[in-house]
Amino acid sequence: MIYINSEIDIRPDIPATQSVIWARLGRPGTWWAGAERLAIADEVRHATDCDLCKRRKDALSPYTITGDHTTSSVLPEAAVEIIHRIRTDAGRLTRSWFDKVTAQGISEGQYAEIVVILALTVGSDSFARALGVEPLPLPAPIDGEPTRKEPAGLRAEGGYIRVIEPGKAGPSEDDLFNQGTVPNIHRSISLVPDIARDYYRMSESLYLPADIVPRARENGGRALTRPQMEFLATRVSALNGCFF
Repeated sequence: MIYINSEIDIRPDIPATQSVIWARLGRPGTWWAGAERLAIADEVRHATDCDLCKRRKDALSPYTITGDHTTSSVLPEAAVEIIHRIRTDAGRLTRSWFDKVTAQGISEGQYAEIVVILALTVGSDSFARALGVEPLPLPAPIDGEPTRKEPAGLRAEGGYIRVIEPGKAGPSEDDLFNQGTVPNIHRSISLVPDIARDYYRMSESLYLPADIVPRARENGGRALTRPQMEFLATRVSALNGCFF
């Protein structure tokens, strides 16, 4: 069982959910192989130590600072740039930046999968840090090829990447939209349904189930009240420069 060294009582569903998600991280995904997905997670963990990212973060505009990222990764240079910028300075990303990195051989599907792996890694590591325990070790990679399969019902809605249009999802993605109101943050990663499901599981475990989110007075049986939860979420979002 994970988090056994924590001195804090933890709801059983949290380590159970994270154990499943973490084990799946080393499997082939939609656009990245298992070893590549683990390399992305490892890069996420080291991005905050990058000298270039620190200089960009301190600059009035990150686009005036040039150089190379501190990395030992075998990932494509554009993938490293995506990971580092989202991890360290997400609040100042622009459409022109997105167009530039994707023009270097990164598809929107690969981009979306990177974003979700990053979110899963940061979520898990932040939880461990809050408990005062070591982050989970990365699992062993599992051989195999990515599926490279796009879901049905995709359309551009003004964001950087396409999303599944409600009512147009194929049979394999019906479960993503069967809970009534679907939060936009969930729809934003529907381009990669398999790993998006893992994000939904982590979100529901660490925050709230999607069907409860619109009901402002409900807290899903958590120890904190809903106002307390939303206050903390808002503060963290502000510190992270979240523009969503």
